[in-house]
Formats: sequence, C-alpha cells, structure tokens
Amino acid sequence: DSTGLYVADSSNNRVLHYPVGSTIADFVYGQGTPGNSQANFTSNASGNGATGLNNPRDVAVDSTGLYVVDSSNNRVLHYIPGNPTADRVYGQLDFASTSVQANQGLDNPTAATLDNPTMVALDKQGALYIADRNNNRILYYAPSISLRGNDPSAVRVYGQKGYTTRHSSMDRQYFQWSRSSSCRQYWECFRAGYFQPTSTQIYNQLACHGPSSYEYCERICF
Repeated sequence: DSTGLYVADSSNNRVLHYPVGSTIADFVYGQGTPGNSQANFTSNASGNGATGLNNPRDVAVDSTGLYVVDSSNNRVLHYIPGNPTADRVYGQLDFASTSVQANQGLDNPTAATLDNPTMVALDKQGALYIADRNNNRILYYAPSISLRGNDPSAVRVYGQKGYTTRHSSMDRQYFQWSRSSSCRQYWECFRAGYFQPTSTQIYNQLACHGPSSYEYCERICF
C-alpha cells in the first residue's frame, strides 16, 4: 500500500512491513505484541489466537486493513495496520479456537470453513476471494459480509457445486489443484467477469498468458 511493502515470511511464521524506501522492516505481525520491539523481530514461533501465525502464505491490503492467509491454522486474519492483534477471522469460529482444525473439525466443508487456504485477493468493490486449497474451491465474500465480524460465511463458491463438497476433477465445474492451480483459479474469476482481460493480475498469474478460450487455458496449464 502507500505506506510500504508487506511480505509473508512463511517459515518464520510472520508478516513483515517495510516502509517506503527502506529495506529494514519496522513492524511484524504474528509474533505477539507490541509488534515493533526487538523481541518480536527475533522470534519465529508458530502460534494461533489473535496474535499468532502458522505458515502465512499470502497478504492483501485495502482501505480497511491487512488480510493474511494463515495457512496452517486454516484461516484468514484481518488486521488494522499497525496493530499486531487481528480483529477478524475467517475459517474459524473465533480467536479462542486454539485447535484451528481444517474445516473446524467437521467431516465436510461449509460456507464458513477453510482447509489450508493459500491465496487471498480483493476486488475494487472490497469483496474478498479466498483460495481454499484442500477443499478445491474459491470462496467469495461480499463487502457487507466480510465486515460483519468473526466467522463470516461466503456467499458464492467457485470450483464446487455447493459449499459441502470438495471434489477434485478436470470437469469445468470443479478445480483440481496442482502446481498450476493459479492459472485455473484466475481464469475462472476472469470468465465470471471479476477481472478485466487486460488485468495485470491475470497476465502475471496465468501460465498461459492470455488464452483465447477456456479449453486452451486448461490444456496449457494442466
């Protein structure tokens, strides 16, 4: 964002913020409070709750704050910039859920659960997209939904016929996660009209670089 660069430092279980023009981080998320002391920067313990992270994989920023994909805790956290304590959680019931199990320990996923999420994105309207890897789907949260508090439910699902399935298939209705999963993910969003054909996000993420048809993208990426 305009204040600098956010980096998901996965193996150190933290997210670092670098101010504009600096190569030295000035704030850390995931290693307790206050977030800017030397002790916070020299720790790399995994954790949960509202101040811990375990293998964060991706970040996204909008006017409301910072979203962090906390993959091994099966959740996505939202932070107000400059505050190391998250104020909203997706994929778990609340911050007190120390077990942080995949799909909240349920046999099947729901519209409110996650299993090893890997990516997060925001559109211009403030809607949130979460790539839910082990459930072979992408979840969509409308702006009004994503701001309601902890444990919000998605209002749209890509890659599955419903919220309670997790099929992996080459059929157009499903996703099959692979090393080229980002291609299928972004192409599906493009087909649904959520990204423009000239979007740099599409061209940076698609291994096939601007396919002329869905079949061509599928053939190249899979």
